[in-house]
Amino acid sequence: MDVRLVKARTVRVRGRVVHEASTQAPVMVTLQPREAMGVRTMNRTLSVGPREEFVINGILPGAYTLYAMVRDQGVTYSARENIDVGSENIDGLMVRLTAGGEVAGEMIAEEREKLPSSVRVSLSPSLAGGFFLGTQQAEVKEGRFALANVQPERYRVNVTGLPDGYFVKTVRAGDQDAMENGFEPSVGTLLRITVSGKAGLIDGTVTDGSEKLAAGSTVALLDADPKRRGRFEHSRIAVTDQNGVFGFMNVPPGGYKLFAWQDIEPGAWMDPDFAKAFESKAEAITLRESGRESVSLKVLEK
Repeated sequence: MDVRLVKARTVRVRGRVVHEASTQAPVMVTLQPREAMGVRTMNRTLSVGPREEFVINGILPGAYTLYAMVRDQGVTYSARENIDVGSENIDGLMVRLTAGGEVAGEMIAEEREKLPSSVRVSLSPSLAGGFFLGTQQAEVKEGRFALANVQPERYRVNVTGLPDGYFVKTVRAGDQDAMENGFEPSVGTLLRITVSGKAGLIDGTVTDGSEKLAAGSTVALLDADPKRRGRFEHSRIAVTDQNGVFGFMNVPPGGYKLFAWQDIEPGAWMDPDFAKAFESKAEAITLRESGRESVSLKVLEK
C-alpha cells in the first residue's frame, strides 16, 4: 500500500461558548466534516474557564459542523452551527448553548387495542455529530408520552416494547412524515405514531454449495430499496441454527431482499458497497400484512 503525504495549509477556529448553566464542568466542542464522519473528525473537550474560549488548530478548508454541549443538574445545553472554513483563520466565533424543550406525542394502535406498559418512545440523533446528545426516551401511558430536554437536532423516532405481531406504521411530526427522514423539533411539535398488529414473518433455510444445510450462516434482510436500509425496520440480521434455519418476526409489510453468507466480517453486510456486489443474487420477496414468507436460500459467493 502506497501512502502519499501532501502538504496543505491549515487554519484555526477560535471562539467562545456562552450558556446559562451554573456548572464548571467541561464543555465538549466537536468540529466535524459536514458530509460524513471520517479520519478528519476532530474532537476536543475543553475545561470551562472564565471566558470559556476554545481553539481548534490544524483545520483543512471545507464545510464543517460545530457541536458544543455541557450538562448541568440533569439538563443538557447544546448548540450546532455550520461553518465554512476557507484559507483564513476564523476568530471571534460565538456559540450560544440553549436548553432543550419538550416533545409530546400520542400513539394509536390501528386495531384500537390497549398497548402494554412496556412500550417506549425514544429519539436518537440522525446526524453523526449529535452522538454526544445521547438518546431521550419516555414511557407510553394511556397512549401518550412526553420527551423532556430535547435539544435542537434532527432525530429519528424509535419505538420499543411493542407486543409480538406489531410494527410502527407511520410517524408524523405535525404535518410532516418523520418515519424515513426524521424531524427537527420546534415549539409545539406533536408526534403522532400509528402502530399496527399486522406485522409478518419471514423464515427459511440456508444451504451451501454442496446442498447441505448451512449452520451458523449470516442472513441479512434488507429493504428492496437500498436508500431505505439505514433503519432497523428495513435492515435486520439473523444467524442460522444447527439445522440451517432462520427467522425474522414482526416484519413490516413491504418489499425485501434476503442475503446469506458464510464467514463474513461482522457488520460487513451494513456496507452498501459490500451488499451491492451480491444484489443481483439476492432473493427478492414481498411481504403482505399479517403474511408469512418461507424461502430457501443458498450461500452467496462472489
